[in-house]
Amino acid sequence: MADILYSAFPNRKRRATCHFDRPHHAKGLCYSCYRRDHRLKHLDAMNTANKRRNITFNARFPERKKQIHRTRRYGITPEQYDKMLLAQHNQCKICLVEFGALRVKKASIDHDHNTKRVRGLLCSRCNSAIGMLRDSAFNLQRAIAYLKWSGTFSDDWASTDFVDLRAS
Repeated sequence: MADILYSAFPNRKRRATCHFDRPHHAKGLCYSCYRRDHRLKHLDAMNTANKRRNITFNARFPERKKQIHRTRRYGITPEQYDKMLLAQHNQCKICLVEFGALRVKKASIDHDHNTKRVRGLLCSRCNSAIGMLRDSAFNLQRAIAYLKWSGTFSDDWASTDFVDLRAS
């Protein structure tokens, strides 16, 4: 019946069987349904091809991969990253260890998790320390006070408060 209808009216566009308001694309489906079915049918092959392509790209262009990651994750261009390195004299902003030294191979980009703004470049140890203190200045002050505290462990240790920072 449908073939007779379309042959009788050659100027009439064929409609998709999935959505009658959309034009026919292939196999009786509209474009979006056809693409969805094709994607689901060939998902494993596409994933394998994409992984292979990414591995090849990453092996051939490791520096470009890093630049893409910095731009997508932190929103900084390679030029901005290089300016930050120069401004910090190729050193960690906290402990002043030089990047590229034996202990520190690369700079970690430190950013505020709330505002997503980049604060500076740190070595991996300093960046981890700030993260472990949950980006809290109060926790950092407590840690500093703890390190300065000259007390030792004893029976009354639990009742001893080495400093009360909340009062200040």
